[in-house]
Amino acid sequence: MNAIQWGGKPGGRRRGLLVSVVTGLLALPLTAYAQTSQEQVPVKPLPVPTGVVPLPQQAPPTTPLGPVPKPALPLPKPSQPLMSSPGLDALQSYLQGKPVTIDQAVAIALGTNRELAQAVAALLTAEGRTEEARTAFNPTVGVSAQITEFNRGNKASFGGLTLPLLYTFNPVVVAQATLPLDVFGTLKAAKTQAQFQEVAARLEVNRIRNQIVFQVRNAFYQVLQARAQLAVAADTLHTTLLRLDTAQKSYAAGVSPRFDVIQSQTDVAAAQDAYLRAQQQLSLSLTNLKNVMGLSISAPLEITDAGAVTTPPGVPLYTAAPQNAPTTAPSGETNAGGGQTTLSPDEQMRRIMPGAATLAEEGIGGGKPLTVSDPLNLGPEYQKLVQEALHQRPEILEAEAQIDAAKAGLTLANASELPTFGLGFSYTLNPNAAGFTLFNQAAVTLNVNIPIWDGGLARARREAAHGQLAQAQVAYRNAVDLVSADVRQAYINLIQAQERVAVANVTLAQAQEAYRLAQVRYNAGVSQQQGVSPILELSTTQTSLTQAESDQVAALYAYNIARAQLDAALGRAAFVGQEPGYASAPSTKEVPPAK
Repeated sequence: MNAIQWGGKPGGRRRGLLVSVVTGLLALPLTAYAQTSQEQVPVKPLPVPTGVVPLPQQAPPTTPLGPVPKPALPLPKPSQPLMSSPGLDALQSYLQGKPVTIDQAVAIALGTNRELAQAVAALLTAEGRTEEARTAFNPTVGVSAQITEFNRGNKASFGGLTLPLLYTFNPVVVAQATLPLDVFGTLKAAKTQAQFQEVAARLEVNRIRNQIVFQVRNAFYQVLQARAQLAVAADTLHTTLLRLDTAQKSYAAGVSPRFDVIQSQTDVAAAQDAYLRAQQQLSLSLTNLKNVMGLSISAPLEITDAGAVTTPPGVPLYTAAPQNAPTTAPSGETNAGGGQTTLSPDEQMRRIMPGAATLAEEGIGGGKPLTVSDPLNLGPEYQKLVQEALHQRPEILEAEAQIDAAKAGLTLANASELPTFGLGFSYTLNPNAAGFTLFNQAAVTLNVNIPIWDGGLARARREAAHGQLAQAQVAYRNAVDLVSADVRQAYINLIQAQERVAVANVTLAQAQEAYRLAQVRYNAGVSQQQGVSPILELSTTQTSLTQAESDQVAALYAYNIARAQLDAALGRAAFVGQEPGYASAPSTKEVPPAK
């Protein structure tokens, strides 16, 4: 399997510009832009058009992508699952400071994925219930004692002989052994049902494992795709800046109309908006990959495409030539306003992508694997929002309550093999008492039951309770990760929506100016390009203006929707002093009972 080739051989002025653009995609220290030779990049000629695209004649490969790797981390005991998703520090010895490959991502997920942990915990519960059903056939042995104190005794006298009929203090001890007889097959049916439920739970583990492998691979490829799209968006943005620079110099020299500058500015704004969207998509794709792998959402994950990407057999990947190289423009160092020195395209790129740094042929033309990391640094504000959500999202508090309930269930299971005690009070009134029967009688009774051998029932119940507790703990971890992912996505959406409003405003202003210039030319009966009807030019600019107005409206309301989404992700409407439910978020880990 070969890594994606992102360009041709090293060299060429355009390639150096492309390297400068894509540098913003990695959070590396800012260094000087690489200088390359002046050789022209050889461009592979397009296939000769034949009218029909030649398609592969052989069937696509259906062999396995590779063996399923072993878990990167030792699997925790079913009764002791991970209480929180690990970060990269727990994988240092496994990764050795290198980016994660696709096989390593699968291996990590097989040890940390939450769904797999949930399935393993459910299997433990099923095994406990199967054992509980088996114990129904076992004999049980126990001792019970009953001590009764009556308010008065009873006796009978025959001549000079007095016989006691009832003592005031009356202790009774009973030893009992029981062997169940399954005459109608009820116990056997219950055992068979539990056994098949355990089989289903075990097969569920296999299903989840198969599903995890695909989900990780799918999420991994989505990250690589988003990274490639971001590189395209960055290249397009750099190209539009070069074109704007050429238009500004040409206008300053008096050889191009102002309309060219307006149109180039519009193209830059559109390319910047596309870059922001691609940047957002890459960050969210990485978040989804960490979520599927079972890693902490805040883990600074880096991946590499080494050994991950292949091309179909018989269909060699066509390497596109670089986009337009900078065109030669009349000399001029001032902008249309005159007097102020314009920023070079590279300097403008540094402003648009503040963290830009040289890739030094990494993944571009050099044949080296591509390394992908999150392009967004959300800062400390994001961490504050996550903590706010973890303290007040009902899902987190509900998961904590389920853990407390499961712990109580485990305590109950442990108590099933302990002695039980009971204290009773009674008063008997018999108006028609005859013979040796008392008219009235009061009694206090103390009952003690001591299980000596319960056939393994307590052990089976304890195993099932451990499984239920493990499921509750995995559910809590799942809630924490999902809430963290919700907050991250909502916060990224808000940041990007805010920036798109600014871009939409500029685009609208430029579209309005372009439409004004087109109206002036239309009224004068001339057009910008020879042979183009003035009415066609006016219609085109009006369509662009309408689209810009629509984009501004969409950006504005997307920003407001993003704010509402962030409030929901933080759980700010969950506890607002209204009932039923809790009027305010519980302040302790142990959730108090509802009123």
